[in-house]
This record gives sequence, structure tokens and C-alpha cells, in this order.
Amino acid sequence: AMQHELETDMKPLQESGELINAAHLTQLTGDASKLESLLRKIVQNFELDRIELLSQNGTLHIMTKNSEKLEIETLTEEEKEQLPTELSSKSHSRMQLIRGELTLSAGTPLQLQGETIARLSGFRVFTDQTALGLQEVVGSQLAFHNNNSIVATSNPDLAQLDLLEILKLNLVQTQINKAHYALYPFRLKNDQGGFILAIDRTAAESARSEMRQTLMVALITVFLLAAVVAIIVSRGVTNPLEQVVESLHQIAKGAGDLTHTLPITSNDEVGALAGSFNRLMASLRGMISETRKAASHIVEATHQIDERSVELSKEAHEQSQALEE
Repeated sequence: AMQHELETDMKPLQESGELINAAHLTQLTGDASKLESLLRKIVQNFELDRIELLSQNGTLHIMTKNSEKLEIETLTEEEKEQLPTELSSKSHSRMQLIRGELTLSAGTPLQLQGETIARLSGFRVFTDQTALGLQEVVGSQLAFHNNNSIVATSNPDLAQLDLLEILKLNLVQTQINKAHYALYPFRLKNDQGGFILAIDRTAAESARSEMRQTLMVALITVFLLAAVVAIIVSRGVTNPLEQVVESLHQIAKGAGDLTHTLPITSNDEVGALAGSFNRLMASLRGMISETRKAASHIVEATHQIDERSVELSKEAHEQSQALEE
């Protein structure tokens, strides 16, 4: 958000004819009075801490919000070798250290008749107010450092921490206002500083505790459901088996009811066992019925034989009397 804001502030300046003419005039005549006035106005209007104008001749003009006059520096020969690349680069923003202060910069080229004659860069220093504004955006405490000390922070307690221990990852958590914070250090790409993100662990620990409670309740619920299912399944298996065993026991004792059948309530092995028991009872009833019929026939035949024996005995007696006469 800060980068975008600074880039947005700097971008219109690349079209400023007054600024471009003042930069060109300064290069031609060496008179920077007009340029100084414009740079001071830009610092005030855009609330910048520093502004730089790098000319194609290797002259660097610097104006800060606290300076009374324009500072002029000349690049070294080694720096001048990189000057064409620096001037021709497009608008960009970056974080960097300037005189021990961590700053956010945004630069834009100034062109005259299609030729880049200078590069304008604006700077904003990271302050506690900056950190507070970012803290509202990211929702965590912030501290900015220059590799030696903390230069801006959203909470004064962070400034009291040992920066070296944090960067070495020996200090990974701290307590602020009785709340536990996890510390995460980040370095800039050019290793000219960085920032520390302090994340409140209270919410995370609370969420973790709630998750543990939820898991515990879920496990107990699953256990109870498993127990209920086991009981239901057990009863569904043992009850039919007990009925089969009891019926067979009664039959073995001779007091069984052969007309008794078991209900078939499932298609599993228990249901198959109940069906087999019912077929066994039906078979036994059939066998007993046939046995009763055969016994009835035998009794009837025996009766007929008895009657015939009586008749034969009577006839024999009659014949015996006839012979005697």
C-alpha cells in the first residue's frame, strides 16, 4: 500500500514540464536555484522525507524536508558507469538504507524530446507512525530494522528486544501486554535491513484448544456410536442363535415343538441358519407324520391278523367236534 501510494505520487512528476526544464537548465548552466525551489515544493506537497534528482552528467541533487538548501553530490567514476542503466530504468519502488534510515523509495525518469536527461526519486522514512499504519493493514505488530537496531515499530516493547538474537532465530517468541507473540524476521533483497512480524499467538492457541475439544467430542461420539452399533449387531446375531440353540435343546429333551419356526429377519448367515432350522423342522414333521401313518397301518394289520386268528381257532374247534361225532 505504501509503495503504491508513493509510486502514484511520483508518476505525474515525470510529465511536469516545469521540472524537466529546470533540470535541463541546471545541466546546461549549473544554476540550480529554480530546481531547488521545485524540489522543496515537491517535498512539502507530497510529504516526502527526501527527494533526489540524478542528472545524466552524474550530478546528484538532494533535498530533504529538514535541509535549508539543496545538496549537490557528484558520482564516482565507477557509479557513472552504471548511470545509463539507472537513468533508463522504468518507474520502480524499493526499500533501502540511507544514512542508517530504512526508507521506501520510488523513482521515475524525466525525458526531454524522447531522451532521458535525469531520474527523480522520492523517499519516505519508516517511522513508528508508518509501522502503526501498516499494523492496521496486516493485523500484526511490526518492527523495521537496519541490521543494527530497530528503527521503527508499531509497539515500543518490540524496540526493547535483542535484534541480533531475533535475526539468528534464537529468539522466536516474546510477550507483549501479557499476550504471547511469535516473531518472524524478514530481510530485504539487498540485505540493507528488514522487518520483524510479531503475530499474536493467543488467537491461534485458542483455536488450537477449541480444535482439541472438538476432536475429543468427536472421538467420544464415534466411540459411543460404535458401541451402540456393536450392541445392536451383537443382539442381531446372538438372539437368533440363542433361539436356534434353545429349540434344538428342547427337541433333544423330547419336549420340543416341531411346529415352531424361527423368523427370518436378514439375508446374512444368521438368516440362512434360521432358514435351515425351519427346513429341518419341516423335514422332521414330515418324517414323524409318515412314521405315524406307518404305525397306524401296522396297528390295523395286527388287528386284522388277530381277527383272522380268532376265526381260524373257531373253525378248528368246530372241525374237531365234527370228527368226534
